[in-house]
Amino acid sequence: MPAAEPVAEQPAPSQPLLLALLAWGIGILADRYGDVPLLFWWCLAALLILISIALRRIGKDHQFAPLLLSALVCVGGGWHQLHWGFAARHELGRFAREASQPVCVEAVAVDRMMWSPAPTSDPLRAMPVGPMGEVLVSITRIRNGRQWQEAAGKCRLRVAGGLVDITAGDRLQVYALLGRVPSALNPGQYDWARAERRAGRYCDLYC
Repeated sequence: MPAAEPVAEQPAPSQPLLLALLAWGIGILADRYGDVPLLFWWCLAALLILISIALRRIGKDHQFAPLLLSALVCVGGGWHQLHWGFAARHELGRFAREASQPVCVEAVAVDRMMWSPAPTSDPLRAMPVGPMGEVLVSITRIRNGRQWQEAAGKCRLRVAGGLVDITAGDRLQVYALLGRVPSALNPGQYDWARAERRAGRYCDLYC
C-alpha cells in the first residue's frame, strides 16, 4: 500500500490593505485624543520611511513592514490634524465670531430648503418661535465694505418666518447674521460644533 503523501500547508493569505487601514485608524485616534503637533507627525513619518527604505536595501526585510506601518500611523495622525485643526485661507468660518454679526455673502444652494413648522405654544419659552427653514449652501464671496472678496466653505443657512422656495443650484445673495456654531454648554449635551466640524462646517448663517 503506497504511503500517503504529506499535504503541503497553504500559506495564510496576507491582507496588507487591512493592516494599512488599521495603522491609519490608529494614527487618527492618537491625534484625536493626544496633543501632537502636525510637524511632529510629518517629520516622524518621513524619518520612518527613510529608515525602512534603508533597511530594505541592506536585506533586513523583516523590519521593513513594521516601520512602514508605523509611518502610516504618523501619516494618519497628520491627515486627521490637517483636516480637523486647519481651515482654508478663504474659509467663511474664519470671519465668524462668538457673537453673531451681520454679513452679506453670495452662495449656491447645495440642496432644497427644508421647512419646520412652528412649535406648539410653551409658557416656559420667553420668545415665540415661528416656522424655520434650513438649507445647506456653498459660499463663493463675502462683502467687504464696497468690494467683494473670495470666500469658501459650506454652512447651514437658517431662515425664519416667510416661506422661501430654494432648490439645489440656486445662486443666492444673502444678508444674514454670521456666527460660530455653538458648543455644548452642559455635560452630556449634544455638541453641535463638534458634529459640524467633522463635516467641515465652522459657522452658521441666520436671517
